[in-house]
Amino acid sequence: MLWINGNISTLSTMTSVFLPSLVSLAVPVALMGRFAPEIQGETDPMEEDSQDLAPRGKLVFATGVGALLFVPVFKSVTGLPPYLGMLSGLGVLWLLTDVIHYGEEDRQSLRVPYALSRIDTQGVLFFL
Repeated sequence: MLWINGNISTLSTMTSVFLPSLVSLAVPVALMGRFAPEIQGETDPMEEDSQDLAPRGKLVFATGVGALLFVPVFKSVTGLPPYLGMLSGLGVLWLLTDVIHYGEEDRQSLRVPYALSRIDTQGVLFFL
């Protein structure tokens, strides 16, 4: 609602939350680096099963992060509500995952229509 009324802007919001975001990143990383046994070298990383990222998973992840970062830009450029920017980003992700998994029968469970068929619609409607 603040975006729609023009009470906040993209650039001022990004500059004002940059330092708190950096602190929010640095504190957990420092704590994990100090107390996590894997990072301290107490456990052997070769003992654990390494799970690689799915093929083109980095592309999907980067596109998702890009879609999140695109929302304020979308609002500033078009003047439309931010939720339309989120829906546009979700549409791009849907298209990307369908293109990536096209023709791969063993990976059909990763496509959006399959995921949507497994959603509890009544539970979603309850929260709306």
